[in-house]
Amino acid sequence: MNDIAACFSDDYAQARERFLAACAEAGVATTAYENTDVKGPKGETLATDVAVFGDPKASRMGLVVTGTHGLEGFCGSAIVLNWLRHGAHKQLGDDVGVVVVHAINPWGFAHLRRTTENNVDLNRNFVDHDAPYPENPRYAELHGVVCPSEWSEAALAEAGAKMDAYAAEHGRDKMMDALIRGQYSHADGMNFGGSQREWPNRTMEKIIADHLGHAEHVGLIDWHTGIGDDGQAVYLCFNEDGSPLQARAGDWWGMDNVQPDSAFAGDGRKRPSYKGLVFYGVQQWLPKADMAGAVIEYGTRGGPRMYTALRLDRFLHYETDRWAPANADLLEDLFDAFCPRAAAWREAVLTTSLPIMRAMTEGLARW
Repeated sequence: MNDIAACFSDDYAQARERFLAACAEAGVATTAYENTDVKGPKGETLATDVAVFGDPKASRMGLVVTGTHGLEGFCGSAIVLNWLRHGAHKQLGDDVGVVVVHAINPWGFAHLRRTTENNVDLNRNFVDHDAPYPENPRYAELHGVVCPSEWSEAALAEAGAKMDAYAAEHGRDKMMDALIRGQYSHADGMNFGGSQREWPNRTMEKIIADHLGHAEHVGLIDWHTGIGDDGQAVYLCFNEDGSPLQARAGDWWGMDNVQPDSAFAGDGRKRPSYKGLVFYGVQQWLPKADMAGAVIEYGTRGGPRMYTALRLDRFLHYETDRWAPANADLLEDLFDAFCPRAAAWREAVLTTSLPIMRAMTEGLARW
């Protein structure tokens, strides 16, 4: 079986089975954090599985997260399986370990949604839920535009015209910031950050306590798909601009890549002011450790077409029966938007992710 067929799975259950089998073959134990409140679409158990490679008590630890945006977990899972197939886990330096978190959002992974079961964008959920939520008043002005009740060329064209008019009046950067940064007012809307800590949020805190509490230095990769040109890796580093930790990430992946707006340079846009990222949650739970890293995206459709796919995900959940035979083509289009089936795209992901992972683990050994 070639790497593409062996690494890219067709559903969550297969991805989980393959990950557990690969860990067993490597002689590494796994810890299952089961979400007992929900099941998969076929009634299957949903869990986040964690494995530690190298020295589990090392002072320098990598943290590799997959499936934050559930549906994007197919790519992250494939990257980890490929890393194991190539024996990279056996090449870690002294005093280096790597914690792999497989499917932190298993419900979204299994149900082919980017969100949790509560329509929460997990990467907007890591805020202080006891404090007033971050304000985003412009989102309310756009909610009705970007959340259509009908999915047709005419409806999409009408919404597109309204978005263009809004951008012309307020600026495209301000519009996209309002749409993407996260909002806490419309539970059925886009990039909803939630009204409480979601199960994966609480589970991530447990994982950090169980496996990383001893670490002095941590490198983070949170694998995603969507942003960027087709098959290209782009980096969203949220270490403070100009800080030594940003420089550390730049040493691994190139300073040009980890600048705040680098991922959006091709579109001539500024990075949205994201709220509630997993990145920030991990930082919060590592008070004794320095952490450098990035959300790393593999580009698929880029630009406006990508945002259309985000809206399709929401439409299929709220406005129709997601699994109805009549929606099969739309669901396939959604899957392809976040994990393209094209062999060239998948080969590019597997080929380029290995040196990205190696750059972090070798960088940890030097830290």
